[in-house]
Amino acid sequence: MPKTNAPRHGSMQFWPRKKAKKQSAPRLRNLQLNENIGLPIFAGYKAGMTHIQYLDNKKTSPLKGEIVNVPVTVIECPPIKIANVRFHKTDDYGTHCIGQFNNKVEKEMSKRFPLQKKESKKLEDFNDFDKVTITVYTQPKLTGIGKKAPDLMEVELNGKDNNEKIEWIKNNLSKEIKINEVFKEKIQVDIHGITRGRGYEGTTRRYNTPERQAKSEKHKRGVGSLGPWLPLVRHTVLFPSRWGSHLRTEHNKQLVKISNESDLVNPEGGFLKYGLVKNDYILVHGSVPGKANKLIVLSNAKRENKYMNMIDNVKYISKKSKQ
Repeated sequence: MPKTNAPRHGSMQFWPRKKAKKQSAPRLRNLQLNENIGLPIFAGYKAGMTHIQYLDNKKTSPLKGEIVNVPVTVIECPPIKIANVRFHKTDDYGTHCIGQFNNKVEKEMSKRFPLQKKESKKLEDFNDFDKVTITVYTQPKLTGIGKKAPDLMEVELNGKDNNEKIEWIKNNLSKEIKINEVFKEKIQVDIHGITRGRGYEGTTRRYNTPERQAKSEKHKRGVGSLGPWLPLVRHTVLFPSRWGSHLRTEHNKQLVKISNESDLVNPEGGFLKYGLVKNDYILVHGSVPGKANKLIVLSNAKRENKYMNMIDNVKYISKKSKQ
């Protein structure tokens, strides 16, 4: 008898599997905003991974009262600054930018776009607007990755009152915004990043399909059937193609620790392909997409898991050499 149930191979969750438009910084859409005035995101550079030990205090855990080892990712988070403020107006045709205020920026910003020589309008010149956004930029020159060109991100501030947002912007125009001013320890965040590029790969490597038997025609590590040829071969057929360099978001990652004591995490000889951590850093439970030196963006958790056991009572952070 033929098999009556044959589910397809290969997940359609991330379809189409195409390369991210921007390789420098992940594109941010549909961010979760709350009522607390401030930034909903922060950015850092992935240094590497290590492991920590913590005391498990969960009541229902079979390891309650014991020391547990878990992997963590170290992300260096140098302070960020505000580049400009943009004002938007909504009409019958959508939301449009009606003007912007340009702030004084670092000279490294000239690697991204020409710096404005004339003075722009003042914040007080904009009164009639529906939405305000700010463009923030990172300072990779403070790290040891050898990169100077900042990464830019345009976001809307938390809160509902535009007057409170303008007041917050005025107070932070000339300041450096640090990670501990945006997020706190022992919370859940969403991670946005660009995955590692792996080049042109075959069907089995991309979709984890089983190998066909040795006497199969043409090839073993390929798709068994292309399906109907007419009118077209469907776009869902598992063909070999480019793999990696995708924009990915991971939800509900635990922010274990925020600190500026780099001696607690720097291994002997530094992190592989990164070097030493010199600025504020965070420890995120588990792995994050992308390779070392890549930009990682953290945002408010969009679908927070209220029943997740948060890691607490960290007893040990491994500094064993990765060389």
